[in-house]
Amino acid sequence: MLKKTFFLCLVLWVIPGWSLARTLEDLYQDFSPIEALVINVEAEEVILDKGRADGLHPGDIFTVYKLGKELVHPVTKKVIGHLKVPVGKVEVRRLDQNFSTAIILSGEEIKVGAPAVRFQDLRVLFLEVAPGVGDQILPLLKTKLSGLTFVQRPGVTFESLSPEWLSREGFDLVFVADQRVLRVYNARLEVLQIYGLAGVVSAKVPQAPVPSAQATGPQVPPAQAPPSQVPPPQAPPPPQVAQAPPAGVSPGPYPYSTLRYQRPAAPSFRRVGRLNEVVIDFDIGDVDRDGRPEIVYLTPTTLFITKYRSAGAWKYEYKGFGRILNFSLGPRGWIALNVYVDKEGMRSQLLRFYQGRFEVKVKDINLILGFFDFDGDGVRETLLGQTYDLEDFFGMPVFELRPKRGGGLEYHRRVKVPLNFKILGAAFADLDGDGEREIISMDNAHKLCVFRGTKSLWKSNRKVGGSVYAILVSTGRSSRSYKRAIAAEVEPVVRDINGDGREEVLVVVNKSAHRDLLPGIPAYESGEVMVLTLTSTGLDLLPLTGKFEGPLQGLAISGQEVFVVFVKGNPFTQEGESYLLAFPLVMPSISSGPYIPYSVPAPR
Repeated sequence: MLKKTFFLCLVLWVIPGWSLARTLEDLYQDFSPIEALVINVEAEEVILDKGRADGLHPGDIFTVYKLGKELVHPVTKKVIGHLKVPVGKVEVRRLDQNFSTAIILSGEEIKVGAPAVRFQDLRVLFLEVAPGVGDQILPLLKTKLSGLTFVQRPGVTFESLSPEWLSREGFDLVFVADQRVLRVYNARLEVLQIYGLAGVVSAKVPQAPVPSAQATGPQVPPAQAPPSQVPPPQAPPPPQVAQAPPAGVSPGPYPYSTLRYQRPAAPSFRRVGRLNEVVIDFDIGDVDRDGRPEIVYLTPTTLFITKYRSAGAWKYEYKGFGRILNFSLGPRGWIALNVYVDKEGMRSQLLRFYQGRFEVKVKDINLILGFFDFDGDGVRETLLGQTYDLEDFFGMPVFELRPKRGGGLEYHRRVKVPLNFKILGAAFADLDGDGEREIISMDNAHKLCVFRGTKSLWKSNRKVGGSVYAILVSTGRSSRSYKRAIAAEVEPVVRDINGDGREEVLVVVNKSAHRDLLPGIPAYESGEVMVLTLTSTGLDLLPLTGKFEGPLQGLAISGQEVFVVFVKGNPFTQEGESYLLAFPLVMPSISSGPYIPYSVPAPR
């Protein structure tokens, strides 16, 4: 529990290095075959009759089969079974105790009643960072994981990989081994798990250097980098984790440093593109499921999707009543668009981008919508809707929603959130690695708050969030109605940056000047990205990017890079410009660095 950690950290918690609890025996268990049955198929999702109680995990891949040719015994002439023919693959996204929901990765013949087997008939690309490691562990993997086909490609490095290449070559997983650990990635190059190799790999194997987490993409000249030509983010290298001091060297009496609050982890960036208007919201995701990320951005009236490295740009222009507040990008082309009509309420829309077209699937939703990542895979797969309240705008309750096949929304369940919860600028993250997700939200004073259910655990001292764009809404009863500014807060991003099993939360911090752009809408003099993480002194906000001379109006992670939108100008008149910038995704340091010997002077 997070609270228990707070009480014990001053006495017990030091971080001299990284301790790996999972071993190859755990890998064999995690990737063992489990047979399941498809019990429901709806749109691009299936439900399997196996769940958490059966040992399933988010990210597990099942191969789905159909019955093929009958097998007849040559002597008895009896049918003894059928050949199984693979027809598709699905990936587990949400887990319940006795069933699971998976998305369809491939295949069009998946039907109710079809058998499915976990981690069976899949191709794995095996890469060795340290030469000779493969000779020692590949025979073990091939013996224990017989359902997987391991392939080595000489000359292929982890840094050269991309989801598009893996898809084209037919690889479902990537195993990367060095002398210390084996890292397992899915075909989107997201880390599934890390396993220690202590006692398995001989110490005689030369240790190759771990690739740097710095961005290695080409430096695009500003004049040649419009937002629609974003170079593909580099494949993520294995997470960089603080190393233990050399053997026999003490970490010293002072292993932590207050400089962590001052020095940004990634001050250097590259300029990706420029736009001659002010962007009010931004995200990156594989909207059309082609294995490559698209850029999605919003102006006060129009939503844009741009493709990279090829011609392709689409827009959805809202022409109804009311004003757009923001959008939230979900999985497989789903987009929630929050729209407010003064003195009436929310008229939000649920859009679907499919085959180059925007479709309005549900409209006039009197809820404030947002997609959230509940399973830690980096995809915001769960749609939440917060009740609109006439007096306070953000009301209760909050629901998990699911689109119905024939239109409309299903209120799937009520989500337990704290009082005064605001869906804009909120996140759900497992900050302490105990398997339960904490709720992160901003209060009325723009302080970042952490809750376990409805119980408050922590609040930041500094203000966070802030947006150059807001809408004025009428709140209160008709006799006492007044105008209130509701800001289009930048969505936080949740990611386990260093692979230690505890998630971090990236948030935008825009510092306001002592003046307003419009009444109730501040002007901002600086902006930066900070990381909420669990450290030796509990939860801390640590600087990631350093400060810009102006606000940040967008935040996203793609591959091993952090993307931000830096804006200059007025979003209401659209006089200004926006810059898309990329930083390497690195973990802020929580230690003091090299050990400096210290001795206590002898008393006189």
